[in-house]
Amino acid sequence: MVEYEIRTVSDENGDHFIDRSPKNFESILNFLRDGDIDLPDSVKEVKEIRTEARYYELTNLLELCDEFIDEKLAPGTRDQRNLKFIKNDDEYLQIVTEPVKPVFVFHYAPVEHRKFTYPYNLNIQDFLEKYKNQFDIYFRAQRVENNKKVFWKWSIHHYNKYLEGQDGYKYGVKEEIDEDIEKILNNAPFP
Repeated sequence: MVEYEIRTVSDENGDHFIDRSPKNFESILNFLRDGDIDLPDSVKEVKEIRTEARYYELTNLLELCDEFIDEKLAPGTRDQRNLKFIKNDDEYLQIVTEPVKPVFVFHYAPVEHRKFTYPYNLNIQDFLEKYKNQFDIYFRAQRVENNKKVFWKWSIHHYNKYLEGQDGYKYGVKEEIDEDIEKILNNAPFP
């Protein structure tokens, strides 16, 4: 067992009282036993473990958590970690032709008036989390000509089925995408 001094309050019987959330206690306890930890892939969860490590003054665990968080949030790595991009037409064709599971492709507008645009009421990270087991999800930049206004589009591919939609700055983009997904997953007829 690794030796650490932990601040605790003890009662008249010598029992220690630790006033902390039990959520990450098993991870902390395993670290105390082995001096090692398998950190979860979620930055949020690692931040919670780091908070506990700070409370228990576990400097080695604090360092492991900080290294993990720094690596995950380093500039240029967030997109590479979470988002899969289609770089050209050949790659696009390979991905959508006879996929193992349905493929969802966001055709995004790269830059409009020097700012990145995105669908109004759609949180991309929430979408990725919600559908990661049902779809292979990709992002593909649209070609923009003559400063033409470009809206985000999406396409869903599964064997001989193809469905596409577009964000026309409507307030129900998320609902439209969810409806299209239901059509594909439930084999519903669609135009």
